[in-house]
Amino acid sequence: VWAVVEVGGQTLLTTCQGSKAAKMLAPALRSDWVRAIFVGAANVFIPIFFFLNSGNQSVRKWRGTNDTPGRYTKSAQRVADEIDTWNWCSILTKVALLGELFFMLQIGFSKVTYIFLSWLCEFLSDFDFGLVLFLVFAVGYCMFMLPPVPGVPVYIFSGIVITDQARRNLGDNGFVTGIIIAIAVGFFNKLLACLGQYCIGFFLGKKVKVQQLIAVDSVPTKAIEMILNRPGLNLGKVAILIGGPDWPTSVTCGILKLNIPQMLLGTMPVIFILSPCVLAGAFIARQGEDAMWLTLANFATIAAAVCQIAAGLTAAFCIMKTIQEHGDELAEPRPEHAEIRELTRKGEHSRRSYIDVTKWSNLTLCDKVILIGCVGFHLVAGFMFVMMAEACFLPFSVDKSIKAPISEGGLGGNPLSIVVAPWGHIALCLFFIAVALHILHCCIMSQRAKNELKYSQNPAETAEERRASQTTTGSKPSAKE
Repeated sequence: VWAVVEVGGQTLLTTCQGSKAAKMLAPALRSDWVRAIFVGAANVFIPIFFFLNSGNQSVRKWRGTNDTPGRYTKSAQRVADEIDTWNWCSILTKVALLGELFFMLQIGFSKVTYIFLSWLCEFLSDFDFGLVLFLVFAVGYCMFMLPPVPGVPVYIFSGIVITDQARRNLGDNGFVTGIIIAIAVGFFNKLLACLGQYCIGFFLGKKVKVQQLIAVDSVPTKAIEMILNRPGLNLGKVAILIGGPDWPTSVTCGILKLNIPQMLLGTMPVIFILSPCVLAGAFIARQGEDAMWLTLANFATIAAAVCQIAAGLTAAFCIMKTIQEHGDELAEPRPEHAEIRELTRKGEHSRRSYIDVTKWSNLTLCDKVILIGCVGFHLVAGFMFVMMAEACFLPFSVDKSIKAPISEGGLGGNPLSIVVAPWGHIALCLFFIAVALHILHCCIMSQRAKNELKYSQNPAETAEERRASQTTTGSKPSAKE
């Protein structure tokens, strides 16, 4: 908004038209994923906007100042005409997927990870210090190898356990020594995990379908590959390796078969992100002694978040800059991607069949009720998870004991008590009902697309046979019948 006001919309449009990066981003900004993010964020405000605008237009008609004879004002009518062209089935399905991804990362794995790490902290409290280091390293490595688990809770866990054990076993300097050891353990754990994730990508990347999945023949992926192939330490390379999600970044490096030593070299500056996390864990372990430690833990957490966000933004900037400078070169097809292009071409017919059967105008009333119900339940559940978080879940953290009373930040010995009745149970029920409706919708659409594809490959099939097949899946007959 500031850029449009200060610079001018026409100036921005002219500048973007001459930018290769902007031309690459334009289709992405109009994709169903971006529209799904908008719909998921705006949700009820979209019908509210049109309702209020309709009232505004009615008043204008009564006063004789309306600029169009339609139901909405001129600007709102343009918006209505635009969204009328959207593939609403695809958009609403992606809203459901985003809701499930949010639950998995922020609710499901987040709560489970903290409960597991808290139990492990307590379990390791009586072990020998050397054995604790080995177990912390092993557990951290295993968690790094799980796609949904981010590195931050692993680093915080290392800081809590190792510094606490060091204070008990290494005397007066145990706290500082424990922090240094925890940083070293987290650092080497990250590098080893990168190797493991690289191997996963290397072997999976031999399959053409996997290469197609991450779009290795697309311009953005080629730009990332170009940046990561640069020798030594450079800003873009480091930003991508430490600013991107842990598991997807290293696995992608394996799929692209990048140089391993260069990948590890570019990952080494991650120490500047993991160190504040380890410090936060170390300070959290001592928060019961003085309020100062909790304040320091908050500062360390903020510092880690700022570093992570800065790395992510820098990575995005470097990718866009590379596209701007080498767009024509990156857009040229490569011989090694011929199989991917052929696989994409073969799958185009199936994709078009699925798009055709999932057009909003081709859906039955039952289909629309299922899909709208799925999205509605997801939005309500997501609202409760975010805006009513304290009413749905207990505020449990890694440094708390599961056995501690709930009044002291624990779970009263029952991990399931982290879900607060009744609102937590209601939110979870709504979420799982939405997931069930989403699965039902996908099954119906997939079966219908298979029938459509079968019919297109066998046009001799009688109309009666096809109608019988469509009756079983509840689809509407097409216009050509």
